[in-house]
Amino acid sequence: MREVVGKNPIESILTVNRDAIQDEVRALMQSSLDAYGAGVAVTRIQMQKADPPPQVLDAYRDVQAARTDQTACATRRRPMPTRSCRRRREAQPASSKKAKPTSRR
Repeated sequence: MREVVGKNPIESILTVNRDAIQDEVRALMQSSLDAYGAGVAVTRIQMQKADPPPQVLDAYRDVQAARTDQTACATRRRPMPTRSCRRRREAQPASSKKAKPTSRR
């Protein structure tokens, strides 16, 4: 477990990459057991708890909060398409607005 966890970034261990890490640990453990001739089949590995070390926990939380703030700011800076189109239409001078075609029967 330590070998696989040590090769991966902490963020992927704590969030999105847990399944791949569990699979890699299972395969590595199975190959070690096979090399010993143990006759044991590892069917599943499940990481129950993965936390940053206590020494860096506060710093890790600060980084996560900063990333959340950065994402929120980036989202607020992007106008919604409908709002953007409406602003462009309202900014056009009246003479350049096209009249809507009427249907003749």
